[in-house]
Amino acid sequence: MNGGGGAPIYEFRKSPQTAFVSSRFSFMTFDVYQDKIITKAIGTDGKVFDRAIITKAS
Repeated sequence: MNGGGGAPIYEFRKSPQTAFVSSRFSFMTFDVYQDKIITKAIGTDGKVFDRAIITKAS
């Protein structure tokens, strides 16, 4: 989930269902391919601070 584009920024806490948590202004990109989707979370400094690859099940 990404909700870093508006105000105010809410503080999230890590839980058993969460691999990574960051409370900051940001946006996400999605590169969509036939067999995968690559996501990147990018902060206001322009740096990628999280990424994931979702692959198609065979």
